[in-house]
Amino acid sequence: MAENYWRRRWDRKRISRRALLHGTVAGAAGAGALVVVGCGDDDDDEPVEEPAAATEATAAPTEAPTEAPTEAPPAGTVPTDGGQYSFHRGLDGATLDMHRELYPNRGEMLSLAYNQLVSWDDIEAATIRGELAQGVPEQPDEVTYTFQIRDDVKFHDKPPANGRAMTMEDIRWNIERQRERKLADGTETEDFYRYSALYSHVENVDYIDDTTFTITLNAPSVLWLSEMCDRFNVINDRETAEAIELDFAVTNADVILGTGPYVYEEYNLDTRARARRHPDYFLKAAGEEVQYFDEVIYSPIADAQAIRLAFEQKQLDIMQSTNDVISAVEAAQPDAVRLSVGEPNSNLGLTYPYIQSEGWNNKDIRNAIFIATDRVLSGQQYFQGVARPNPPVPWPFQDWALSQEELATAPGYRENKEEDIKEARALWQAGGGDAIDPMWFEMTIIDVQDQAIKEWWPAMMNENLGTDKFSLHTVPVGTLLQYLLDQGSGGYLGGWTQWHSPDPRQRWKGLWGIEGNINFYKTTTPEMEELIAEMFAEFDTERAKEILREAQRFTLGDGGTGHIPISGSLRQYLHWPYLHGAEPGFLDFEKKLGRRAWLDQTDPTYAGKPTL
Repeated sequence: MAENYWRRRWDRKRISRRALLHGTVAGAAGAGALVVVGCGDDDDDEPVEEPAAATEATAAPTEAPTEAPTEAPPAGTVPTDGGQYSFHRGLDGATLDMHRELYPNRGEMLSLAYNQLVSWDDIEAATIRGELAQGVPEQPDEVTYTFQIRDDVKFHDKPPANGRAMTMEDIRWNIERQRERKLADGTETEDFYRYSALYSHVENVDYIDDTTFTITLNAPSVLWLSEMCDRFNVINDRETAEAIELDFAVTNADVILGTGPYVYEEYNLDTRARARRHPDYFLKAAGEEVQYFDEVIYSPIADAQAIRLAFEQKQLDIMQSTNDVISAVEAAQPDAVRLSVGEPNSNLGLTYPYIQSEGWNNKDIRNAIFIATDRVLSGQQYFQGVARPNPPVPWPFQDWALSQEELATAPGYRENKEEDIKEARALWQAGGGDAIDPMWFEMTIIDVQDQAIKEWWPAMMNENLGTDKFSLHTVPVGTLLQYLLDQGSGGYLGGWTQWHSPDPRQRWKGLWGIEGNINFYKTTTPEMEELIAEMFAEFDTERAKEILREAQRFTLGDGGTGHIPISGSLRQYLHWPYLHGAEPGFLDFEKKLGRRAWLDQTDPTYAGKPTL
């Protein structure tokens, strides 16, 4: 039965293995240099539009200046206030405590309610700005960062903050909470997920006065300031955060309370989340081009046809779906604008118990599984062919990832899959795969994934290895983090996110370093720890890229060293022309909604948009 199923699926392929392994899909390249700015005060060949290079104006010699007539800017180029922005996305997650949440969907949505000390100004250009801080911190030396905080910031006007001013005590509590990783009752917990990237590096914090504090690191860190831009690294209201500690899984808009541009008034997992404009938002009051929507609405629509209908009726301003659905809607709605985005967090990968398992701790076995995984077929089934075989650093990080040309000759990625299968079966037999308890090859998926994977993925693995050991089971999305923390047996097959910086080194350490925040199985090898130490000590970006590529090559010969990258997709979107500034990018999406994103209500396509 598995053989018939395999052949049926394989015969349906629409894109050749050669095209996928050798073709080029444009994506945003991982930025090489970090720049700070003082702003505080239907196929996979469709290219992704990269941001235009910045240019500097140069003064040309002129005669005496003459006054030119002032022309009005073209319609649709000047942001205007008003309207409801609406998008579809799942509202599930583990918690509403941003310091202890990992799910990107929830983190992106909730980020609109909060602010950070510093944040990305333009993530694709790798520029940083002050947010709650007056600007980027001063650095008198390699380990010292001096922050000046703003004095015009107010929390949302709902209990218990009731619109009060943010103070240095709020900054102190949020920093110390994450440094100590303790709850209000003194309980120590490992789920403060920004600790390893940020707060483990902090040697001392000196709160000097009401507006100034200094952070001293225990050693120079090339990535520390950029990691401060993590969207989860927000300033919470203490009383609200401590209330969530008593009910970790609470899903109530009352406990979403920050200083950000939008105030959540509804958060119902089954119906919608709705946030209104924060009337006392400090950046708006300061005259910045921010916070143009009256409301932001998220609907947890999962069915593709329901998403299509809502978009065509303009109940959604933007939609994301599979390639066939997007193409059908594009044909029916020629005014809609299509976007194809190489997004590193849209991927399929498998993390497994490298040390704990009697199967996975055998190098022959893990290499057999790594090589037997058909990345082309997986991309076709999971992402409808609009995908690429993923190296360990996802392919959209073009400057950091192993090239598709290099991968095409590597075991597990070879153009001739029969070579891979032959080698994988030999390794499986050499490692005694058929004598290993099948519990170690029962992988976990979450309930919000496409459940068709339960049919084709085990069939693929069992067919390629000549066994019947592989299976999948489903757990609710809200329980996945605890399952991983408990080091559930077979491993997790699904999307592996947390790629949130144009420099992927911290995320690499997060999964492959022994102290990594998402290295749930505590995978470690001396070789990998040495490579991680070397890449983090390197301030020359080009050399750092080569070290990271060396680390990737090491995993290719070690069954992934705890994680098997499979496929990375090109996400497909449609939006109406009246929506401006909210287009998804390489790594940034929701944060844009609180900035220079708006609805042009004079655009002809705005006609017929309903009030929700």
